[in-house]
Amino acid sequence: AFGGNFSEQILAGINIDTLLATAEHDDSATSALRAKLRIAHKQQQKRQEQIPPAWERRALPLQAATVISGSDDPLWALLDISQNLPSRASSLVNVVQTKAIRSAAEEIWNNIPLLRDDS
Repeated sequence: AFGGNFSEQILAGINIDTLLATAEHDDSATSALRAKLRIAHKQQQKRQEQIPPAWERRALPLQAATVISGSDDPLWALLDISQNLPSRASSLVNVVQTKAIRSAAEEIWNNIPLLRDDS
């Protein structure tokens, strides 16, 4: 479980040090940003601990394929998703599958009878 200790470098997936190095420093704005990111970070951590119900996971392979194929670094995305699937599932179920991925999956399904139970 998440204990509430934050790395001040990474909050809610954002590298704060890098972000602030490129921005003008305004202590009140910086404090407000850190506070909002802490809240987002806690929410993300909590959501990652929850595995979606089975009905939400039905399209998970296609949603993962959509994320991987749309990534700037598909190999890293594949590695990340495959090694962290339980914690990534709650985010993946919200991904809208692309038509290309869905069409490719349907074509494979229709052309490889061994994948179907009706054979």
